Amino acid sequence: MLNDRKKKILKRAVMLIIIMLFFIIIGFSMLKYEVEGEKNMPFQLTKISIISTANGIPNTETLDRWNFNLVQNNDIYFNFEKNENYKEQESIKKISIENIKVLQSPLKGTTYFYRPSQQAVDWYENIEEARVTDKVEYQGNETSNVKELQVSNQEGIVGIRFAIEDLGTYVSEEEQITHDGLLLKSIGLKQEELKSKIAFDLVLELNSGIRYKAYIEQELPLDSVLEEGISKKEITDLNYVAFKRF
Repeated sequence: MLNDRKKKILKRAVMLIIIMLFFIIIGFSMLKYEVEGEKNMPFQLTKISIISTANGIPNTETLDRWNFNLVQNNDIYFNFEKNENYKEQESIKKISIENIKVLQSPLKGTTYFYRPSQQAVDWYENIEEARVTDKVEYQGNETSNVKELQVSNQEGIVGIRFAIEDLGTYVSEEEQITHDGLLLKSIGLKQEELKSKIAFDLVLELNSGIRYKAYIEQELPLDSVLEEGISKKEITDLNYVAFKRF
């Protein structure tokens, strides 16, 4: 009788240990997923490129040769490529930059976000029609057309601009000037007065209905913009960007 009771107790203890180990393994798996995210997405974020510079918006009612309101621009690009190791057929329905926030505002100026504009020479122009407050969406298509907010459904680049405007006036009678970050330095602005931090969700949605989301924070502008005029950075070590299904 006593041996039977001991056996039952032992079985219960073993069963309890097995259950506890099961939940511990599940917990570690969930924690690992939260930190690392998906490891075999059909399309991978392979590079984030950042360009920090500045330009001037002309003041028309002036007799000066050069008279500009200065703007500091930060263009962020996200490069998605097809994962050749992913065996199933998938295509991109859309890529969006959502829940855009300014976590730390600069000491000087006014902040805005911009999407690509059809009126721009390159991608962006700081005009009211191109401002975004919460998100910008790129629809999947056969080919990319950034000014139409279209991205190739097999790979492509999407982006957003973070601008600090109303930074002051640059006045000069010089024959030529260069529109870059050196203009900011010339009126006495300092890096710490521009320091900002932004955050957003980068969302990849497939035509199959699967959606992935990654939270990204970025400090801007790049540190050398006042010294170099144009500062560029390419980030290819993206282990800190964790895409998760939602």
